[in-house]
Amino acid sequence: MNWERVKSPKRFKRLEWNWDIEEAAIQQANLKHLGVKGDRRTNQFGYVGSENAVHRHLLGPRGELMFKYTYGLPASSYHDTSDYDFMIGNVRTEIKTATVHRYPLTHWDCLVSSCYDNKPHKQKCQVYVFQKVLQPEDKSTVLDGWAVGWIGSQEFWKRAIYLPIGTVRPYGKIKDANAYMVPISYLYDMKYIKNWMKQ
Repeated sequence: MNWERVKSPKRFKRLEWNWDIEEAAIQQANLKHLGVKGDRRTNQFGYVGSENAVHRHLLGPRGELMFKYTYGLPASSYHDTSDYDFMIGNVRTEIKTATVHRYPLTHWDCLVSSCYDNKPHKQKCQVYVFQKVLQPEDKSTVLDGWAVGWIGSQEFWKRAIYLPIGTVRPYGKIKDANAYMVPISYLYDMKYIKNWMKQ
């Protein structure tokens, strides 16, 4: 499959972040049996157990809550199931957040992990929203973040290419699980999310 097709650059949506959001993300991570402790007064956050595992699992709630606060979604829209994170209007929406170390570019990867070999683990969502969160090397805080675009789940699985664990990409190695990828340039502009909210 040829990934050289270039669309016009997408207008990313800058995500909100503050220590209240971080504390809410920590609480959500603890609901998933992760030992995460924090003190917002000193901006120092400590982790119990495997630090890499905690950072990895904290990233999901952090991204979901950044998305929720950015778009002013009601608490009732946040479902956080294994198949989708939000019900926006009538649209089951799954948020996929990845850490980056600089402003994202439109040829970068957007990944959905799979526990299977060369077989997708398809969630029962209708839309994927992909986000990039800028963090320092120790991942102790958030410097910036963007929702870089969205794509319907059926379209994603038609376009995605399989990347087995260990695959070396220009921006790093696929380390934690097998994955399916489309580039940011294949995503739709985040401004259309307002159409879902009206449903």
